[in-house]
Amino acid sequence: MKLVSYKGFNALSLDICIGGIVCLLAFSKILDVTLGYPAIILLGTSIWLIYTFDHLVDANRLKDTATTLRHIVHWRYRRTITAVFSGVLIISTYYLFLLPMETVKWGIIIAIVVLIYFALVFKKRDKALWFKEVSSSFIYTVGVFTPILSVMGQADYLNVFLLVFSFWCVVIINLLVFSICERKVDIENSFESIATRIGLSNVSKIICSIVVVFVVLYTISLLREANFAVMNMLFLMLIVLIALLYLNRMNLLKDNIHRYFGDGVFFLPAFFLF
Repeated sequence: MKLVSYKGFNALSLDICIGGIVCLLAFSKILDVTLGYPAIILLGTSIWLIYTFDHLVDANRLKDTATTLRHIVHWRYRRTITAVFSGVLIISTYYLFLLPMETVKWGIIIAIVVLIYFALVFKKRDKALWFKEVSSSFIYTVGVFTPILSVMGQADYLNVFLLVFSFWCVVIINLLVFSICERKVDIENSFESIATRIGLSNVSKIICSIVVVFVVLYTISLLREANFAVMNMLFLMLIVLIALLYLNRMNLLKDNIHRYFGDGVFFLPAFFLF
């Protein structure tokens, strides 16, 4: 497999990083918050570092028995990826000193949460990974909004809460859909996920419950006439994810298509950049 392709792009988590940056830029524009380039760069590099570290650890455990494309890539090119990882980490450290102090304070809190997550994973890997969808969705959501909220002035905090929580709903559903689609592969590789722990039926019920919560938040936001455009965008992203869930999962699993769909929804906010 050529790394210079969308398959390689996706396996290296580069589309996830760009999707996060797109969401950050879209939300900052809609909320009328001006961001400096260090915050934008750091969000992308931080997402990539977290995902890459996790994949390198998994690949090192699986070695030649890896069956998923991302783990095969991270094992086969582990030396190159590790070298790039080190370089990106150095660059990220440099840009950290260019951030506003408030953003740095928020970032430190997020970093502590990430470290606790990885500590739990290393200590009890087989038992800890079942909550990865919840923790990952929290870290991703807070990571996207931290550069905005840390420098934001006066705002309607209820509207901000509706926006952030609604975005989290989209992110967590995205990860839950992945856990359903990849349950068989996770079992083969001895990976834990919420789907392997509690079963497909229960995960589907959780997704339905979160959808109900999102609809309630969506209705409240419309009644308050707040963030109308943003909420419609998030609603569209949610529709795409639910459509993905009810499509033929076996066909989607072929060639990792479900990953392209799921990661691709975070490019939709790009429409607000023009």
